[in-house]
Amino acid sequence: MATILHLADVHLAAKPYNMEERREDVFRTFETVVDIILRDRPDAVVIAGDLFDKPRPPLKDLKRAARLFRALDEKGINVIVAHGEHDTPHTLDETVLTLLDAMLDRFKAPVLRRGAGGEAMLRNLVIDLNGLTVFVTPFFREEADKRKNSLLKIFRYFDDVARGRMGKKILLGHFALDVELPYDAPVSPLELPESMDYVALGHIHSKRIRLDSRVPYAYPGVLDPLRIDEIKTPGSPLWVDLSGDSPGVEEIRLERRPQAVVEVDYNRGSESGGLHTGSDARRWLVAEVRRKILAEASKYPGKRPLIHLVIKSSGDVPKALVIREGVRAASEAGALLKIHWKVAGKRDDLKRGLVHKGSLSLVKIVSDHYKIPEQASALILQDLVDSAISGDEEGVVRVLEKLAAKVDKKVWESILGVR
Repeated sequence: MATILHLADVHLAAKPYNMEERREDVFRTFETVVDIILRDRPDAVVIAGDLFDKPRPPLKDLKRAARLFRALDEKGINVIVAHGEHDTPHTLDETVLTLLDAMLDRFKAPVLRRGAGGEAMLRNLVIDLNGLTVFVTPFFREEADKRKNSLLKIFRYFDDVARGRMGKKILLGHFALDVELPYDAPVSPLELPESMDYVALGHIHSKRIRLDSRVPYAYPGVLDPLRIDEIKTPGSPLWVDLSGDSPGVEEIRLERRPQAVVEVDYNRGSESGGLHTGSDARRWLVAEVRRKILAEASKYPGKRPLIHLVIKSSGDVPKALVIREGVRAASEAGALLKIHWKVAGKRDDLKRGLVHKGSLSLVKIVSDHYKIPEQASALILQDLVDSAISGDEEGVVRVLEKLAAKVDKKVWESILGVR
């Protein structure tokens, strides 16, 4: 075996901004990848976590995904999937991935099975594919220190097994490395099993390809951008050639729904030196919103782009007016619209609260509780603030789930006063 297709963070069943069109986009992008796989026939497909956006996706989405994987199965294509934070239930038992594993001959999604002990439990994570061995790292919902210890224990076992194997060896997992994402990384590149020829990773939504690392590794990035900050750095499936002494990686370009960001600074129309205040400022705002949406949408003839309209202001904004005119202009242009509000005054107040050095510093509380540096704590909390201010409910949930994954049930019970 010499070639694999590596992808991650597919997030099937995701519904960004609660738009049905975006849920369909995610599926269609993945269907394009399946068509590429059926055409080019890699020796194996490895998916490094978060195949699904939630542990229990709607049945219609599960059925649609099952049809796609059955098509690959019928053509004899091996698919190996690692569990990620989004498709792993908080109480690990059977998952939608293990269901697909049971249904399809060539779909493998191993987990640490209950009741199996020692080496027998770990042996389940090693997949042999006639000259290619894939070592699948399970996803651990544990505190940072425990998660690190769990991973290192498995890495040591993988290294021992790999040294006795011929052929190419791949480590597959869903976790961050500290050089890529300092505040949410259990291990460093130097701690990866050195006997691996390639490490196929997921979790980080921007593409990272590090073939000059001690052990070559890569993150394909998110398959279809889910957030506004992912638009400029979309991920792509990676075609990995393992036939030589070192891996060769080629990015597979995909056509997706165009997404674009336009900004309107309300301060220009309302402050002294601009168009003054009151009705003049509101008329300027309406005209500017309309002009920018129509101008941006015109760059994508024959398509239906998603326009992210960012309204910046240091004070109150006539939101109803913006929404009405924005929706009207987007409809006229044949575009989808998502409005993001960036009100500087509210953001600054929240930032001052986050970095407050008094007895109720949120940064210090989170830092002490999760045993992470204050800088990392501030980054996490700022991510939460940014998501809340911009109205990104899914972003808020993602941050809270990330924090919840680091704390065991007893800690949550004590925090909430549950007996």
